[in-house]
Amino acid sequence: MDGLHIAQEHASLSLDDTAVEALVRGMLTHESRVLDYLGIVLTDRVTLCGLNKKYRSGDYDTDVLSFPLGDGKAIDGEIYVSLDYAAEHCTEFGASFEEEALRYVAHGLLHLMGYDDRDEEERLRMRRMEGVYLDACRNLLRRHQRA
Repeated sequence: MDGLHIAQEHASLSLDDTAVEALVRGMLTHESRVLDYLGIVLTDRVTLCGLNKKYRSGDYDTDVLSFPLGDGKAIDGEIYVSLDYAAEHCTEFGASFEEEALRYVAHGLLHLMGYDDRDEEERLRMRRMEGVYLDACRNLLRRHQRA
């Protein structure tokens, strides 16, 4: 997918690029958005903590950070995902490692699309949307595997 750049920067964990691309493609299509540039960096806890502290003044562990690089209708930004966080918290949410990490990608992309989770109602809305997009991604990948 032109404009999508996935960087696997974790020493021992990774996420299937095909699944990430399917999720992003499905979300962009459903939201009627075009992609200018989207960098998705799949990394470790230390990197995310450093970015959180430097850019968000947060000195704590986090799952995903998104950084908009543009201000138009086209998606232009970066998403950083902590694969460590996904590995540690997936069973807590009854998900596989891949499902949890993809949820973080979806969450970050929703933020780049303008969605927010500052209050409980918005958090629940984003959580529902993440679930819908993850289900659609799973179904698409199953069909692709059978073909």
